[in-house]
Amino acid sequence: MKHIIHVKRDKKDLGHSESRRLILNAVPAVLEAEGIACLCEVSFLLTDDIGIRALNRDFRNIDSETDVLSFPGQDLEPGNFNADSSF
Repeated sequence: MKHIIHVKRDKKDLGHSESRRLILNAVPAVLEAEGIACLCEVSFLLTDDIGIRALNRDFRNIDSETDVLSFPGQDLEPGNFNADSSF
């Protein structure tokens, strides 16, 4: 199964030089290890403290930086996920 994986750097030379390759290799391995059998689309943005702070401020109304932000690709309700209806 070929998952759709997006990796973007907010600024040139940001992060480890092998980040893209490592992410592209890790995502399918993690999904397989977790028993995810449906096609997935995953996006990564490599950014700095200024970039993550702006995202936190814009999407969460929190004016500070964090290590990670994640957003669902669809509206989710606890206990009510159907992978077959995701695509």
